Amino acid sequence: MESPEGARTLTVTRGSDFETMLRQAGRAAEQPELPPLSKPTPAMIEALTRICAENGIDIVGPPLA
Repeated sequence: MESPEGARTLTVTRGSDFETMLRQAGRAAEQPELPPLSKPTPAMIEALTRICAENGIDIVGPPLA
């Protein structure tokens, strides 16, 4: 991840909960290159929060903005 402010994350996983969440949240690549960086939309934040909750994954820390 790249950002002007820097980024830190701690991810602790167990079992298949994280892999299942990634499969549900992901989609097939449309092209071989990475897409341009963009801010997450409210709909993207809601979807990620919902999918994480469905898989027993807690998002802690400041709200995603």
